[in-house]
Amino acid sequence: MLMGCGGPASREAANPPKNPVAEQPEASKTPERVVASGKATLETKREDGTTAWTVEAESSRVRLGDGGAESAELSGVTGTLRGPDGRLTKFTADRADANTTTRRLVLTGRVKIVAPDPGATLTANKVRWLDDRELFAAEGNVVVQDERWQFGPSAELWATADLKEVGTPDRFSPAQRPAPRG
Repeated sequence: MLMGCGGPASREAANPPKNPVAEQPEASKTPERVVASGKATLETKREDGTTAWTVEAESSRVRLGDGGAESAELSGVTGTLRGPDGRLTKFTADRADANTTTRRLVLTGRVKIVAPDPGATLTANKVRWLDDRELFAAEGNVVVQDERWQFGPSAELWATADLKEVGTPDRFSPAQRPAPRG
């Protein structure tokens, strides 16, 4: 005679844990290559070959893809952004998250953007560069000023690369904003 104790199956036995490696698509099984280093420079280009932005950092953690550096977490950053008219806007920040493939650039911590003409400055806690719209989206204690005026602090403001147009995000809706120049 065979005897046993019965009862409901344990949760683990009824639903064995999934193997996350087996369920990943083939492309994501490639080992991630990450390089942590001191000073680094990251640059991204637009489709027409012109430089979109350049970031220099005191320290970095760069994720490498088949074509080289793809994304990076950067500290102690300075850099330049080339606007649609070719003029350079300078920036500094405590940190940046950058992706050269998508041209995503997010600056955080004591962000300062300086447009040489008309000499305007934007400061904020966080600034995202919206490359497809050629706009800065600034959040947290946003102040924009030049030698004649100051606006802010504001919770959120958007601005063109040259800081000549500044306003709330609704001011820059596609219906109210002309197509990118150049």
